[in-house]
Amino acid sequence: MIINRITVWQLDLPLHKPYWLSGGRLKFERLDSTIVRIDTDAGISGWGEG
Repeated sequence: MIINRITVWQLDLPLHKPYWLSGGRLKFERLDSTIVRIDTDAGISGWGEG
């Protein structure tokens, strides 16, 4: 089996409510997400998110 394609998408996902970190110094209103799809010559596809 050989990987013949890797596809990557970057998504900014809005949050319903913002959240704060580091004692209120960092405010997050969206989630920066990366989606990956790997396709093989055997017809198998795999997905990942980070």
